[in-house]
Amino acid sequence: METNPSSSSSSSYSLSSPAKKYDVFLSFRGDTRSNFTSHLDYALRKVGLFSIFKDDYKLPKGKDIETELMNAIEDSHFAVVVISEKYADSDWCLKELAKIVKCMGDSGRIRTIFYHVNLSHVRDVASTDAEKQKDNSFWKALEQHAKDPSHSKYVESWTSALVEVAYKYADYVKRDTDEAIFIKEFVAKISSELGASIRTIEGLFGMTSRLIKLDSYVLKSLDTNNVCFIGIHGMGGIGKSSLAEVYHMKMSHKFDGSCFLANIREVCEKEANGLVGLQNKLLNVILGEDFQVEHLKKGINLIRSRLRAMKVLIILDDVNNLKQLEALVDSHKKKQGSENELDIWFGPGSVIIVTTRNEDLLTKRYEKYGAECLDKNEALQLFSWKAFESIEPLEEFKMLSEKVVKYARNLPLALTVLGSLLGPKKTVDLWNSALCRLKKCPADDIFGRLRISFDDLDKVDQSVFLDIACFFKGRRKHDVIEILDSCGFDSQYGISNLVGKSLLSINEVDEIWMHDLLEEMGKDIVRRASGNELGRQSRIWNSDELYQILQNKEGTDEVEAIFTTSVVSFGLTTEVVRSYSVEGWSFMKKLRLIKIQDILLPWLGDCDEPELSNNLQYIYWAGFPCNKLPSSFQPPKLVHLELPRSKVKQLWENRIKPLCNLKVIDLRDSPLFTKFGDFTVVPNLEKLILSDCSGLSEIDPSINCLHKLILLQLNGCISLQKLPEDINGLASLQTLNLYKCHRIKKLPNHLEQLKSLRDLKIDEETIASAIREEIISYGSTGKIGFYPGWFYTSLTVLFLSDGDLTGPEAFPEYFGKLVSLSRLYLSNNPFSVLPPGIDGLSRLTSLSLDHCKNLRCLEAELLPSSLEELDVNYCTSLTSFLDPLKPCHLRCSAYCLDCTELVKKQDGEMTALASITRFLEDPSKRRKKDFKFVVPESGNELPSWFNNRSSTASVSIKLDPNWRNRELIGFAMVICLRANFSKNYFFWNIRVRGSENWETVKAGSMECRMSDDHLFLVYAPCEDTLERIMKQLKPPICDTLEFSFVDAYDERSFSFGACGVRLVYEEDIEELKEIASKYYNDQHSSHSQSISQLSMLRHMGQIESPLSTGLRGILNLEDNSELLEMQQYADEDGPHPESDPSMVGNTHYGVFRNCSGITTNFLKKSVDWFRFIEESEEFE
Repeated sequence: METNPSSSSSSSYSLSSPAKKYDVFLSFRGDTRSNFTSHLDYALRKVGLFSIFKDDYKLPKGKDIETELMNAIEDSHFAVVVISEKYADSDWCLKELAKIVKCMGDSGRIRTIFYHVNLSHVRDVASTDAEKQKDNSFWKALEQHAKDPSHSKYVESWTSALVEVAYKYADYVKRDTDEAIFIKEFVAKISSELGASIRTIEGLFGMTSRLIKLDSYVLKSLDTNNVCFIGIHGMGGIGKSSLAEVYHMKMSHKFDGSCFLANIREVCEKEANGLVGLQNKLLNVILGEDFQVEHLKKGINLIRSRLRAMKVLIILDDVNNLKQLEALVDSHKKKQGSENELDIWFGPGSVIIVTTRNEDLLTKRYEKYGAECLDKNEALQLFSWKAFESIEPLEEFKMLSEKVVKYARNLPLALTVLGSLLGPKKTVDLWNSALCRLKKCPADDIFGRLRISFDDLDKVDQSVFLDIACFFKGRRKHDVIEILDSCGFDSQYGISNLVGKSLLSINEVDEIWMHDLLEEMGKDIVRRASGNELGRQSRIWNSDELYQILQNKEGTDEVEAIFTTSVVSFGLTTEVVRSYSVEGWSFMKKLRLIKIQDILLPWLGDCDEPELSNNLQYIYWAGFPCNKLPSSFQPPKLVHLELPRSKVKQLWENRIKPLCNLKVIDLRDSPLFTKFGDFTVVPNLEKLILSDCSGLSEIDPSINCLHKLILLQLNGCISLQKLPEDINGLASLQTLNLYKCHRIKKLPNHLEQLKSLRDLKIDEETIASAIREEIISYGSTGKIGFYPGWFYTSLTVLFLSDGDLTGPEAFPEYFGKLVSLSRLYLSNNPFSVLPPGIDGLSRLTSLSLDHCKNLRCLEAELLPSSLEELDVNYCTSLTSFLDPLKPCHLRCSAYCLDCTELVKKQDGEMTALASITRFLEDPSKRRKKDFKFVVPESGNELPSWFNNRSSTASVSIKLDPNWRNRELIGFAMVICLRANFSKNYFFWNIRVRGSENWETVKAGSMECRMSDDHLFLVYAPCEDTLERIMKQLKPPICDTLEFSFVDAYDERSFSFGACGVRLVYEEDIEELKEIASKYYNDQHSSHSQSISQLSMLRHMGQIESPLSTGLRGILNLEDNSELLEMQQYADEDGPHPESDPSMVGNTHYGVFRNCSGITTNFLKKSVDWFRFIEESEEFE
């Protein structure tokens, strides 16, 4: 049944309304995008009625956004505006709203939802009452816009639009509204108002009366049954599917879920496991979940169990087998062994509609609805619409039109095809000629009537039509054009002609469709042309028939194309490996196209290759059973060669003549294929696909001659170890895929010189491996093999651990340009200073320097501020890191396991406190991020800032009843772990006691492999701990927190020392800053005193002869023990003029007492001594 722009409908809008591109335009602010608006959008789409404009997926790239938005509003039937608290902050939202009101303001097509908004605030935006302006976020937002010169001229229209929608079109979602129920009711309401999609059913002829009749069948059935079963039966082309589809579109919003399963007969005939796939689709569409049904019985059980409580609308289109009904809707039959109990699949009020040509399939459960042809007037309107784009024929063609309708027997499909055929013929003589041919068709010969349109095509378009009817129905238009063009057809033009004549259509996902009667007609034409002699058919589409032709050697020169697939159903392959005569191929000399998919042919090995036609232009043979192509096969016209999952080891055993027309070679997933011998035989190749050829180990250097190659797919070639050094000849290469080629250690030199390359697909493992090898090689040779500029924005993780990298000179200049790196592993390298450029890695969040035993100093200014975690575990020479006495921009967690030299040089406790202070100063981090710090213990006491302490491994805190009135932001914890702790990890737990119960959460873990006592400091924000627990407690009353540290394997472990906890409030951060500041000032003051006394010493002069090997000076000694100690150090370390004459007369040794901030012993070599003095002067 076709469209009539003047037909009536139950919709609120006339079917003569101009068609629009979108049913609904959604306007919303980003604060509701991923919650309410997302759920609303999904609900509208699930109903199946709407084309929705939502800016995150409907805005075309590369076009002016504002223009596109305004055009979309004009081209929408309805607007749904979700006004949230921040809606007016956006000038985009306000522009949309003003345009919506301008276009739809008086039409009743605006629906506004006020989401968590005080409606009076929106209505008062135009008020001058100061009291109403107070605390009004919408008024304040408009005031801000008024101050912006680029917005001020629009503020008046924006204000007016807000006021209008607030008074006229308001729906409310309050904070206590059940949003699921609101959305369901809102969608049902707008669905009812809009009716079925106007774009889709605009003007269907005769549809209104048939819908009313069908609905009466449904209502009558539901009067006596919980579930309604309707069977619409009738001949092909009469309009059964159209009626069912429109009913689904108009009524689906009244059900909990709905699904329209189209073309069931065809799906089951052509698709592997077709019924199981339909079960999957039924469940996925209705429930919105991704089901994986493996077999029919599981699908039946899932449908029965998941839908039995739901009111559903299910439509099965074109059923031709009882098993299809049994697998999908076999509800309400009597259970086995029971007289009265029914097997229930669907909930009360459900409606099941089946369309079929076979009335006998409809059991007694089904109300039978006999589909009717159009009446005379409806048929004439449909024909006229197709022929003249008017519901009435032109006056001079009126009688002729009535004759055509009569001969077409009012059948909608025939009327559509004939109207498209005759419309362009502008003379009465041409019409009379066509009518003469119609008269010759028997009354019941529908094919005869339809064939008139086929006969009117030219030879090329006839070939395109027959190929599509026999092979390509339901396939993507782009793929079909590619295949047909390889056979020499201008198929884009031909398909366009066939669509114009209503012999084809292109669906919404760009697939080619034709009515099943037209498909049957095309196959009938092929059979008749061969005299029903199988070996003379121009086209073979059935695998059984192909076997017969090959086995019996029935093939002839008449065979042009073979396109067959295996059918898999009910989880079992219906095909078995069948032998056949290879000689059978040799008789089909004019084959132009072969597509063989999933047919089980025996492996032929090294012999008995099929003698294929040299006329072939397109080959697709999945599972090709030979090790190579036959030596006689040298097809000059071959354009496309595709042998996926084949047994091919090599394509040609001997050199062949160049195949100048060959553009595509695809051998993906052929595990035996090892090497492409010579690329010079395919000089014009554009696509080479060798994906997942697991045996491929190398690419022949002759590939460099493929100047026209656009695509090179090598992904998954797990044995491929290298590419040719020089591939600069691939001047046209746009896509190079090396994904999962993990054995490639080196990429081609000068890859960046491929100027056409736009898409380089390399997984991070391959990139990192190549760059790792490159950097390590550079460290030893100083030479760069390739310039990795391609990877600057793609490489996020780089492992350079165990690379024997000795210093800054071991890293190439480009190292600092890997700006997308987020994780860098430099562990176990012998460098003593960091490589240059690390501070430029602005996205680096994790840096591992574990076991870098020569690393002495790690200055903060050499590191990027983006760091969130820094590991220096087992850096046993490290003496300076995050010094609390120096300014530092880092706010990262740090792990310093067994860095014992570090705490000899700087206070470990204060290093940890200074680091957490810096971390908590950043509001974005203290609210969202965890913080951890591990350092060897340098004292016996916990930091005093942790005001809740215990000598055991747990702390309980009794909360003040008014604790909620303060802004708690997180928890800080500290634990001392003894060296005898033998495990690799420990955990901490937080338990919360509510009014009646405890809730326990394991908050985290820390690595703890160490040889000395260590201090572990942890900070966890509330959002990740307490907030989550509180939501589980009802009522949310909490009075006690318990923090405990446990061995993952032994909860009674005695390796834990004292622990401490602090609940961190906003004001505590200032206290922590004061502690750090006081420490800094104290150290600075004591250091200043030390510098003063050191200066005195430097001016004292020599105490003995300048030739003395070590002058001994004693200041304020209080006992002889220090004198002895001083003497010992002097004897051991004093310089000797024999070994270093430059030291004579320039060495002082001393022991200082009562000099605050200075260690007692300064008995060192003069180099260290003066370095200390110089550094002290710098500090001063």
